Amino acid sequence: MRCSNCNYSLWNQPAPADGSPRQCPECGTAYTVDRYAFAHAAVEFSCPKCSKVYYGTDEKGHLVPREFDCVGCGEHLAMERCTLRPAPGVSDAQAMRVEPLPWLTASGGLPLGAWWRTVAACISKPSMVAARSEAIADIGPPIRFLGLTLGIVYAISAAIALLFTLLAVGLMVGVVPTGAANASALTMVLVTVINGFVSMAMMVGGLALAAVVIPRFVEGENVNFRRMFSVLSFGSASVVFYLVPICGGLIGPVVWIVMCSQAIAGAVPQGRASTAVVVTVACLLGAVVLQCGAGFAANFLLG
Repeated sequence: MRCSNCNYSLWNQPAPADGSPRQCPECGTAYTVDRYAFAHAAVEFSCPKCSKVYYGTDEKGHLVPREFDCVGCGEHLAMERCTLRPAPGVSDAQAMRVEPLPWLTASGGLPLGAWWRTVAACISKPSMVAARSEAIADIGPPIRFLGLTLGIVYAISAAIALLFTLLAVGLMVGVVPTGAANASALTMVLVTVINGFVSMAMMVGGLALAAVVIPRFVEGENVNFRRMFSVLSFGSASVVFYLVPICGGLIGPVVWIVMCSQAIAGAVPQGRASTAVVVTVACLLGAVVLQCGAGFAANFLLG
């Protein structure tokens, strides 16, 4: 349970005694308990007067009913006035209703297993990316995930391109002078490397642009650059479709845009999804167009 603006932990934060709205003690952002969803009976709702503990049992892990007289002190108690904390033995992430993405629970080293499970989870249910990444404390984990994903995809792409280049040189030997064959092979390698770096730069730029623009068109408690960029980073697990043989270059961009749009739609307030999707599609489509233009330019300039 964290602030939507600064990711400060909101556990054990008492409601204001004067009945005013709750605010994050770190940045002052207003919030309500109702917007958070908790695991069944995994959160303690404590009476602010006598500390009597209750547990949420409805589909969002909230109290049923929302208001009642405390059995400990007789004070009329509302869920929004309770102090919340994870139940004993329950972690911050486990207390939330949705299981966090595997990448967010991995520890140490280069967690390729967690990376692959996260890719599978994001591709199978992109609309759940926002809910499953809500427990992150900073933007570091999604950036590292995005970097590893792009690195793996383009490393494999480059290796395949290099293999075809070597095969092409082998076929050219005896048909054209060896020097010309080597020069042609070098050109192909350079084009592949340049296209790879340019494509990665354009992709990250498109994600950043969408993360900046969306909050300007869609207002909401949990809509800000940090949150939007995190959701888009995990949504970009779909770039693995670029590796599909033969047609990956065609279907990869389409799948990437569609899945990022679904991930963003699940991260914004209800009723604002269409606006967020339009902004996302426009920004990412622009990045794809620039990728194609840069690729044609590289091929043209290098012959």
